[in-house]
Amino acid sequence: MRRWSATLLLAALLLLLCAASCPVSAATTPTRAAAAAAPSPTTCPSGVRLRKPLASLSDAERRAYVNGMKTLKARGTLDQLSRRHRSGMAWHGTPYFFLMHRALVKDYEDELLKVAPTLTGAPYWDELVDTSGPITQSFAFRQDMLGPLVRGPLRGAFAGLRDDSNNLVTRNPLALSTRYQWLPSGQVMAAILRNVTTYGQMAKILEVSPHNQYHVLVGGHMGDPSISPSDPTFWVHHVYIDLLWALWQSLSLKNFQDLTSTDLRNGQTAIPLADRVVLYPERWTNRDIVYYRTRLCYQYALPLMTAPAARRLQDDAPAASPKKGSGKCIPRPPKQSVPFPTIEPLPADRVARIMPNMSIDAWREVEKRVNEVAQLLNQEVQSGHVNATQLPTVAQLFQSSVSNCSMGLDNDDYQDSGIDVVQTAAAQLQAAQGNSENANATAINVHSGAHVGRMMGEWTSVVALAMVAMAAWIV
Repeated sequence: MRRWSATLLLAALLLLLCAASCPVSAATTPTRAAAAAAPSPTTCPSGVRLRKPLASLSDAERRAYVNGMKTLKARGTLDQLSRRHRSGMAWHGTPYFFLMHRALVKDYEDELLKVAPTLTGAPYWDELVDTSGPITQSFAFRQDMLGPLVRGPLRGAFAGLRDDSNNLVTRNPLALSTRYQWLPSGQVMAAILRNVTTYGQMAKILEVSPHNQYHVLVGGHMGDPSISPSDPTFWVHHVYIDLLWALWQSLSLKNFQDLTSTDLRNGQTAIPLADRVVLYPERWTNRDIVYYRTRLCYQYALPLMTAPAARRLQDDAPAASPKKGSGKCIPRPPKQSVPFPTIEPLPADRVARIMPNMSIDAWREVEKRVNEVAQLLNQEVQSGHVNATQLPTVAQLFQSSVSNCSMGLDNDDYQDSGIDVVQTAAAQLQAAQGNSENANATAINVHSGAHVGRMMGEWTSVVALAMVAMAAWIV
């Protein structure tokens, strides 16, 4: 009897030892591959455009730009854009100004590159760097570019250009001195950008200075917002104004996403990102406009550090000739008594024409604030606390923020979009997140099953040892 009992115990022992040593089934083996992160969706299938300074374009690119603008006019596209802008007059002088114009400029860029595909993006007039010399000798107003800045119909490359009412496009510049006495220096504007803390503050200041100031300075069609897009100057000017907003966005993640303002109606404190953008509600949301790099698919090349030589061709308004052998292309303005002169008030009648939605008092308040920044910088320089040459210009501020050029790339969840490809990206991202959550849940279950399997193996070994001892006693 003992022999049979021992035999049975030994057989059971073999079965238990087999169970303890067998591997866990493949169905319960953990896998890391299932939880792998999905690749980021592509929302710019044609690449990201690069908007460059007008003065940095090659000769071929300049010709492509001028010919492209003429083609837009011949096809009626420039007139359509002008009418679209006219329909948004109510948004001038409001926090929606920058959102509206970023959308408008994006529409213009799309159309321009259809007829001038060799361009990398819509060029901009690097305006504030030009304040080192007379505006009449700015590179932008070369004969073969925008044409000379003189009173009357456009001359040069765009001579004979007409607006959407078939009137000749004109300019009527203010009486010009040797410097831009109505405009802030690049250092003053850089200081303003560094110190404003909300979108609303930034928009209120920059819409007046330098945006409106340049419109008034050029005058003519540019001095009347209902027809200003008929002058090609409008577009290179507004691309630059958008650059200033993009630069402010790049200074911090808070700035990048910020649309807060104290000038909104109905008790709002911020423009909702999910809302459709004014002027283009059928195409974009405000979030699309804010995330310009990942959704509108453009970025900016570095502004110029110094003004380029005008290299003026023969035109109707020749610049003062430098002394023979001097080697200078641009006569320098007289040296100022302070590094950063304050701006002079613009004539009230021109202010009323360019900004019918803004009171003259509100305009003067912005001019006052810009001058306060200039005076503060001058005090710092004169007290010896800082060297004027060490204060960054807009171009240098831009360069220092290059490390933030990818801002918005990593935190765009692709939600609240009116763009088809972005909506597809949002669906892909949501599906990937769902798969990741499922994979994590599976991994947890697998881990639990494996743990139970290990526990069972350990207890089986204990029972087997006990049975060995009992078999030895029976025998």
